[in-house]
Amino acid sequence: MNNPRTRAVVAIVVLFLATIYPLWRRHSAESKNLAVSLGMEYEALESLAAGQNIPADEAAKKVRSAGIDALVLGEETVSDLIVRGDLNLVTTSVAELPSDSKIRITSLIINDPSVLPRVIRGLNIRFGPLVSNTQPRNGRLSLGQIPPSMVRSTSIGLNPEQAAFTKENNFRIVARAGNPTAANANTITATIDWMAEYGVIAFLPLGDQVLGRRELLKTTSEALKAKKIPYASAEFAKIAGDANMLELSPENVIRLHTAQLAELDKLPDADVVDRYVKAARERSHRILLLRPPTSAAAEPLDHFANLIQKVAEGVREEGLVISTPHPFVDPELPGWYTKLLAVIGALVSTLLIGVLVPKLNRIPLIGLGLVLVALSITKTGASLVTLLVSVLLPVLGFWLFADREAKVPGNDGLPGILARVFGTSVISLIGGLYVAASVTGIPYMIRADEFSGVKVAVFLPIVIVGLWCVFRNRNPKEILAAPITYGAVFLGIVLAGVLGVLLARTGNDGLGASGIEILFRNYLDRVLYVRPRTKEFLIGHPVAVIAFGWLLTRKSGLLRNDLVLALTMALAAIGQTGIVNTLCHGHIPIQLSLVRLTLGLAIGSMIGVGGWVAIKRWLPSEE
Repeated sequence: MNNPRTRAVVAIVVLFLATIYPLWRRHSAESKNLAVSLGMEYEALESLAAGQNIPADEAAKKVRSAGIDALVLGEETVSDLIVRGDLNLVTTSVAELPSDSKIRITSLIINDPSVLPRVIRGLNIRFGPLVSNTQPRNGRLSLGQIPPSMVRSTSIGLNPEQAAFTKENNFRIVARAGNPTAANANTITATIDWMAEYGVIAFLPLGDQVLGRRELLKTTSEALKAKKIPYASAEFAKIAGDANMLELSPENVIRLHTAQLAELDKLPDADVVDRYVKAARERSHRILLLRPPTSAAAEPLDHFANLIQKVAEGVREEGLVISTPHPFVDPELPGWYTKLLAVIGALVSTLLIGVLVPKLNRIPLIGLGLVLVALSITKTGASLVTLLVSVLLPVLGFWLFADREAKVPGNDGLPGILARVFGTSVISLIGGLYVAASVTGIPYMIRADEFSGVKVAVFLPIVIVGLWCVFRNRNPKEILAAPITYGAVFLGIVLAGVLGVLLARTGNDGLGASGIEILFRNYLDRVLYVRPRTKEFLIGHPVAVIAFGWLLTRKSGLLRNDLVLALTMALAAIGQTGIVNTLCHGHIPIQLSLVRLTLGLAIGSMIGVGGWVAIKRWLPSEE
């Protein structure tokens, strides 16, 4: 194995074989989590029924037959009962002897005795000993000096009439509760116990904080697990404590997707449906909280029911089922295998660095390998190794195939060009599969944890490929002294612009897509099984075909500008880092990512072939 190419290929094969077991375990876990619940808020159902002048029971039948299987019920407060007239809150001044100063006493007047048990239970949960012995006298419940504002905000649990209605109409219950001021461990445990009595299928925070935020989130997590109530984590919602809950009990989390009216109002119904279906299929959301996209319609309930039906049909067409959702099953990857995977990554990275940098002495290389292996058994070190692999493999693909002497099927013709593009892509794919194997586990599936080197993995290989193509055959001084051509300047500006846009667009908080691009994406989503990434099939892969065609044409004496070729190769590397990047997201099903990559490579290659054929017609004939 003295041949560097042979060593590199053997290392890649070993790396690929190491990824098979964790990826199989991950795919198995993803395949067992296909139940999706379509929910709506109880208040929305009431409003739609009233807007269409029909009874709530009839409205429930409409949305149930359309696909809704869960209603979201929020906790009620004392204030809600006051608004309904079931209670009155009064304060009275009482003289305090012997100082004769006055204190204010808060009292509740009970107008509807049926609500009294809930009120007393809620007050006991909130205030404990302060009200534990309080009993009503003549329809009046005295609460001492508890501030009226705190009494009004006291939770009295779910509305039992709403809960009964929900069950009678064969809906499941998703419960919501807020985080009251000065809540203690007993408040949290008792609140969750009360919810469990209604048989809720998930708990969704109400307001901008999770129950128990900040010091008692562990209590909340343990109480939910004890009652077998999953925690529903809403995507994009800025809820304080949500990330902590995902970290504390990832095995008890269900991801939820919804949208605010301000967002839905801007979208046509087809895009609203597409948004929800993609959330279930592509990001593993298992509760879809649907909201009416319009506040006014001739038949508001029927309009919403039609939308629900389309979402339900879309969900089923993706192989998912509308049923009781549940958290992910643990892929059960043994700890020793996780460490073995990292060690293999460290050894392969060391070998590839030696191949790519042949002038590196053996002793420093061995030292680097020992350091990487030692680090790889730690979580931080394993992440570093994963980052190394994600950078090295796309570069290695160009090292193997961006060489005119490389032996590939088809040699120098179009088959040879495509063979180089596909070969480079396979090497990048193996790098991406290693990252995907490394992010196998429930925390990655629910985005409680993520691969942290995404931007480095996207941009560093592009820079390395460009520099390597510039300096591999020529002295740096000679290149710097050479005249700059218009082609090099133009491609340099294009590359800088593309990289700038990619940098701005990378990450969840990056630059958003334009309106035209969104329309184009939506069209691709409708006509393709899954939409490939734009940067891959419109930039990286087509340019790769042209770049490799250019490389082979140079063999006959044409297009000898090394700088222009290097910049073109760097643009081609965008597609390769895109392949790795697509597989970096543990919350996206691995099967879907592989289909996306295949479509991107196929479509991008066809575009590239068309471009190369057109360019060849304008090339000067060899003399």
